[in-house]
Amino acid sequence: MGTTNTINVTACDNQLLICATQSGLSYAIVDLNSGFGNPVDATINIVAGAYQGGYYGNNVNGGSLPPGTVALPAGTYDLTCIGIDWGGPFQITFTVNGVQYGSSTSSYPPVEDIGVLWSTGTTPITITVS
Repeated sequence: MGTTNTINVTACDNQLLICATQSGLSYAIVDLNSGFGNPVDATINIVAGAYQGGYYGNNVNGGSLPPGTVALPAGTYDLTCIGIDWGGPFQITFTVNGVQYGSSTSSYPPVEDIGVLWSTGTTPITITVS
C-alpha cells in the first residue's frame, strides 16, 4: 500500500496556490481562496494515481471546506507554494505532513502590496508519492 501525504490549510487570506513539480513538469494541486477573517480548515490528501486535477476550495463567503484527495503519478515532488493578497489583512498557514509553513503572522500590508506576498522561495518542501 502506498503512502499518503497530507496538506492541512488553517489560514488563507486571500489565496494559496500549490504546485507539485518534477524536472520538466508540474501539477496544480491546491487553489484555495478565503478572506474576511473566515476560519479555514481544509485537508488535502495526496495519493498515488493518475492526475485528474487539483483541489479547489472557495471560502470567501464563509462556510466549511470539504476534504479533498489529489492523485499524482508515483515519484518525488517539490512543492512550490504561493500566497496572494487581494488587499487588507494577509495570512497563509498550512502544514505538509505535520510540518508548518506560511507567513509568520497575520499582517495588514499597505494597499500597494496587493499580489504575491509570500512564497516558499528557497525553502524546499519535498514529498514522495508511492
